Amino acid sequence: GRVPAMIAPDEALPGMPSVHLSADLAVRLGHGQAVRVEGTAQGKVRLYDPQGRFMGLGEADALGQVRPRRLFAGP
Repeated sequence: GRVPAMIAPDEALPGMPSVHLSADLAVRLGHGQAVRVEGTAQGKVRLYDPQGRFMGLGEADALGQVRPRRLFAGP
């Protein structure tokens, strides 16, 4: 098939683990705060809000603390 001219930003990082946040955690992270997410793999992660929209990139430590690194502006 035909290759699309553009792809969604999160589709460019298929090997990076994703983290789906609750509404409260998405708001806090969107304001630049670190949040704790149990079961998150350590390292760089893709971040999604409760509706499944890509929020940007974060980084998780060994304790499940996720910090925002690059976020996209919301609608």
